[in-house]
Amino acid sequence: MLAPLPLVMVLCGITLLAAGLRRRGSAWPSAVLVALAIGGLLFQGAHTAEHVAQVVQWGTTPSAPAWLSPWAVTLRDGLAVGGVALGNELLHLLGNLVFLVGALALLALVGRGAVRPARPGPVRAAVAVQVAHVVEHVALTVSVLTVGRPIGVTTLFGTVEAGPDATALRVLAHFMINAVASGLLVHGLGRSGVLSVAAAADARVARRVERRPDLVVGQRVGGVAVVGADREDRADHGAVSVDDR
Repeated sequence: MLAPLPLVMVLCGITLLAAGLRRRGSAWPSAVLVALAIGGLLFQGAHTAEHVAQVVQWGTTPSAPAWLSPWAVTLRDGLAVGGVALGNELLHLLGNLVFLVGALALLALVGRGAVRPARPGPVRAAVAVQVAHVVEHVALTVSVLTVGRPIGVTTLFGTVEAGPDATALRVLAHFMINAVASGLLVHGLGRSGVLSVAAAADARVARRVERRPDLVVGQRVGGVAVVGADREDRADHGAVSVDDR
């Protein structure tokens, strides 16, 4: 019953993201991208916390299987149509796809100027790390489907037998990858503090003003008040205010 749900969620997210990237001139994709970015980052916060808990559990009981929260166990069991091993791989693949969609949405907002990080480079680097992470999980999932065991970089290409050593390797490796990707995003956005619907709305209004040279001070466009001496002044200084009451 649960198996199709995360697949549908991820596919919808990717579809909306693609629409937002393609239709740069329209008003609604910016809000969609903001929602995807915030949702992806919130999910990644919970995802990273789960990896921290796994490392703590491994440190206290290294011979135990990797820890999963109750909600993750429920989702894994719903995905385990081909066995628990496949359910585990699908669970991690889908979780990392959710984060990738959020990171891509954030990168699109950076490209539009709706989010203005002091250092955009780390945001791009975080996306690159997460793409590689998703590729790793694709390899692990496909290998479980085809040969019955996970084969990837984090399993030393299948040379580590299932057991405490394999658990330790995967727990530590995936914790580090998640920590690096999350840390890069936090580093890139740390000085900006502008991931908000208001920032996306500001970029949208600026585009409208640029397309409407006839606008005057105080005139409203779709509930938005325009301020500034003239069109040149608005273009040079971004003198646009949002007042959607």
